[in-house]
Amino acid sequence: MTTRRPVGSHIVIDGMIYSVVDLIVKDKQKNMSIFKVNDSTGAISVVKELKTGLRPLDDVDAENEFRRQLQISQMSPHVVKAYDRSIEEDPAKKKKKPRYLMRMEYAPRQCLRRYMEKKRPDGTIFVEPLPYRRAWIFYGQILCGLGKIHRLNVYHKDIALRNIFVFSDHTCKIGDFGVAWPATQEESRRDLTELNANERADLQDALDVLSYMLLGRSHKENRVEYNDFIRVETHGNYERFVRRYPDWAKNMPESFFWYIRSQSMPMDRSGRRPTRKVRAPFHYLVHKTFPYAE
Repeated sequence: MTTRRPVGSHIVIDGMIYSVVDLIVKDKQKNMSIFKVNDSTGAISVVKELKTGLRPLDDVDAENEFRRQLQISQMSPHVVKAYDRSIEEDPAKKKKKPRYLMRMEYAPRQCLRRYMEKKRPDGTIFVEPLPYRRAWIFYGQILCGLGKIHRLNVYHKDIALRNIFVFSDHTCKIGDFGVAWPATQEESRRDLTELNANERADLQDALDVLSYMLLGRSHKENRVEYNDFIRVETHGNYERFVRRYPDWAKNMPESFFWYIRSQSMPMDRSGRRPTRKVRAPFHYLVHKTFPYAE
């Protein structure tokens, strides 16, 4: 893959020089690239490069993304750290749009989706579910990060496998605040123990990530399966359900099934309103309501 920043080239951010080690992601649709870099000491980090000036608010959006991630990562160990940023302009190429460079913490295992991908002998890629204890640890860390994000009156809006970054078999963190959105003044004055629609949406996305870790797919992926899942109300229902969908019983204990079931929000016919309230998870509430919780 060709890139304007080959391996060994330099990136300057806030007066510091970093050498490009590898191109991790290049997304032409989002006008974004992510590079693995190191400094003169060999310390590794990543630089996210955004082409700005393509839309009127690009510069503002990029700066807001950095500031949100910087503030939240300083208060939560469950969010990828943001370090510094810079705007790169080439005076020799006046028509070229400036590039916004954001330096962040490096995740050695990359995003959760890549972490779960395995290769068959024939070279094809498949997604392998995680051991249920590891999935539960990761899910708990995602909830802790979301609690702090929501406490600071921000909605992530894009909790997904690609935006959860794995640092070890026991540690993951939330990253990519590119579409995050601030709460309104009215929302920021609410009771912290209550959930609004945007917070519920983030938590439902986190639940999708949990089911993906346990099953290798979202529990909402197959509409027939999801409708059967939502109808389970008793142990007898559960036994009939797992006879039809045996990987639920194979990949997790029954208690995990009931947790996912209790947190799932069936919607009304409009698809907009939940038919019942869901209680916020304990890990999430602790980090949302207590300012010094880690």
